[in-house]
Amino acid sequence: MNPNILAVVAADPAMDFLRAALLPESAPEILSRALGRQVEVAAVRGTRHKPARRCVIEYDLCSGAGLPQTLVAKVRVKGADRRTFALLRTLWEDGFNQDAPDGIHIPEPLAIVPEMRMLVSAKAPGVSAGDVLYTPGNVDLARRMAAVAWKLHRAGVPSHRTHTAKDELLILRDRFAKVGVAHSGWSERLAKVLDRCERIASRLPPAQPVGIHRDFYPDQVLVDGPRCWLLDLDLYCLGDPAVDIGNFIGHMTEHSLRTVGDPDAFLKTEVALRNEYVRLSGGATTAEAIDIYKLWTVARHIYISTLFPDRHAVTSRLLEYCERQI
Repeated sequence: MNPNILAVVAADPAMDFLRAALLPESAPEILSRALGRQVEVAAVRGTRHKPARRCVIEYDLCSGAGLPQTLVAKVRVKGADRRTFALLRTLWEDGFNQDAPDGIHIPEPLAIVPEMRMLVSAKAPGVSAGDVLYTPGNVDLARRMAAVAWKLHRAGVPSHRTHTAKDELLILRDRFAKVGVAHSGWSERLAKVLDRCERIASRLPPAQPVGIHRDFYPDQVLVDGPRCWLLDLDLYCLGDPAVDIGNFIGHMTEHSLRTVGDPDAFLKTEVALRNEYVRLSGGATTAEAIDIYKLWTVARHIYISTLFPDRHAVTSRLLEYCERQI
């Protein structure tokens, strides 16, 4: 975590409205009013910042007031995310609360603070599932991740937003175009990969749209002993559940290739997750559909790798992997 994030947020002119909420002396009044109870703030820190768009602030509270030890405030310059807050409240009240007997939860959504354009939730305990999953043979936790996704997909919470295979391919086409500008020598190879990705879309079986996470990958789940906490449902929409499982597994493959140089280092874990989800769905979601979305996710990481200097070395290897797969 960058200790200077809070200072960067405070210096962002698009976030002038937030300044009082960044100070330990003025934040308690803002939070107390929103939460309907008196709170004392022991520390304030920034954890994420996207200039002129959004940030995440954490508040450590003094003991008492019947609240969690730490609050997480997600701020959007365009306004507090009321749609996601309503979704989270629905899920919390319908089986995802802290007392859920299956051990699958979401952090409790606590308040909207309109003047600060923030959504405030409790901070969930645990470590990233990726910290545990990225060990060869950890198949039990992989099956648990399938159960987390399956519970969300069965929740039946409606959404006015949809995401289709066509949308996935439009994103991929846009990202490949950007990579082609930076790596003109790869244009022909990228075009072939894109063409094959578009062709295999015809092999996707019809899917009954359900509520999906749409950004489901290992860091979106915290593991706390037998409990799992699902995070960041901002992109929730209706779509093919294979999107979530393929995306999760695709992230594992990319991580494997980037960190140990072998895309199959965690293959046993990936297969366990995929097969468990197919089993839970009763075959309604097929292994082939998951594998197609996995390939598209890895292909999208060709572009993502160009955004971070420490990932530049893996860009060509990701392209080679996709070429082999198609």
